Amino acid sequence: MAKSKSPKKGRSIYLDPSADSKLVEIANKNGVSIGNIVEERYLDAQGQYVTRPEGYARILRSYNEKQQLVLELYTDASGNPVSNTAGIAGLERRYDDRYNVVEESYFGIDGLPVL
Repeated sequence: MAKSKSPKKGRSIYLDPSADSKLVEIANKNGVSIGNIVEERYLDAQGQYVTRPEGYARILRSYNEKQQLVLELYTDASGNPVSNTAGIAGLERRYDDRYNVVEESYFGIDGLPVL
């Protein structure tokens, strides 16, 4: 499988669903395995995206300066938002000064809140 580079800081994770989604490769943009995972890509043996049973082919994540997850998005292979089996396309988190999650919001592919 060819090594891909993530355009963001952190790590990208590459999983091969034909191998029961076992970890195939973990690396940041420099090939060093440090930092938060910013992208998960689900690929077949030929390196092509596949859609997980949960409904997405990629997960994109963003973190704040304290390395806490603030945004998680579920997308298809092209980066378009898709709903997972729970009916959400992403989540956002807010934290207090003591690093506790004080708000977690879920939204659909239209960006509107879902319950």
